[in-house]
Amino acid sequence: MQENQSKVKKVFQLAYAGKFVEAEQLTIEYLKQDPTNAELMGIMAGIYIERKQPDVAKIWVERAKSNDKSYIFAHYLEARIYHERCQWLEALKKIQWLLSAYEGQINKEMLSSIYNLLANTYLIFGNAESATEYYLFAHKNGVTKKQIIENYSNYLFNLNYLANVSDEAV
Repeated sequence: MQENQSKVKKVFQLAYAGKFVEAEQLTIEYLKQDPTNAELMGIMAGIYIERKQPDVAKIWVERAKSNDKSYIFAHYLEARIYHERCQWLEALKKIQWLLSAYEGQINKEMLSSIYNLLANTYLIFGNAESATEYYLFAHKNGVTKKQIIENYSNYLFNLNYLANVSDEAV
């Protein structure tokens, strides 16, 4: 178990650093040793989302979900795929379902990512007020410095879209 977590952490760090080719090669190697590892499949899906290949990402998400139906990250990635495909309503439904189905079970870092995606979706629908609210939720749940800064920046930037916001509120 410890070895699996170490492998997942290693490929996640490579992917997070934007080293997608290395992450993909190593993940494929690890999947040969552990072909049912949903976390590794989720990382593959994330790599393909970042590469703007949502159809390939969807295949990896489905594989991950078939191996672990309660793997929250796979459901989050599915919402991101809908977002990438400009299927905004489907993305919104998936995010709302995810927040409802796993209420109280989602760690802060994942919750921050989900709220950020939800805010982005509301912004696309032209609902700046809800977007601003969820950017703030995302900020408050951020774990990494990158999440905290990005979400707070989105929150402040989005305040510009709201009418009647005074300088004192910012």
